[in-house]
Amino acid sequence: MQPYIADFGLARLASITGESSRLQLEQVAMAATPELQSSPYELGIMNSGENLRSYYQAPEATTSSKPSQKWDIYSTGMILLETVTGKLPVIEVGPLRFDLVRWVEAGIRERAPLSDIVDPTLIHDLDRAEEMQRVLRIALACVDRSPEKRPSARHCLNALEKIEGR
Repeated sequence: MQPYIADFGLARLASITGESSRLQLEQVAMAATPELQSSPYELGIMNSGENLRSYYQAPEATTSSKPSQKWDIYSTGMILLETVTGKLPVIEVGPLRFDLVRWVEAGIRERAPLSDIVDPTLIHDLDRAEEMQRVLRIALACVDRSPEKRPSARHCLNALEKIEGR
């Protein structure tokens, strides 16, 4: 799996200069590896009109003009969720579409086995299930719809370092 992490401040600048989100989506889709494409978790390519960037933006980012640290925490949470689950921000299950946050929340709420939630390539590390669950909890805290409930960057870093055992 190839990670794609981008600074959305730069993405905004690119859109001002005329670079389209559609082009960026096509580049990501074309770079998908064959093993990902044969995965049972593979997603169909989203409509070219959709904007992946919006899934990384904090919900309040569209209504507020003053950026905050909580916006970055939301994006960090999305990247953590993608890293642990191995999924894109939108999950298609038959005709239904779920955003990754709601999909993980539903899996946890329904007490799905961790092997159903985490990236299939991490299955061999299920002896570290408690650590994976802790990362998922941190990620979900980071993507809370309420910016006031999201942890600070320092708290998030400390929690992740604690898992690592530093």
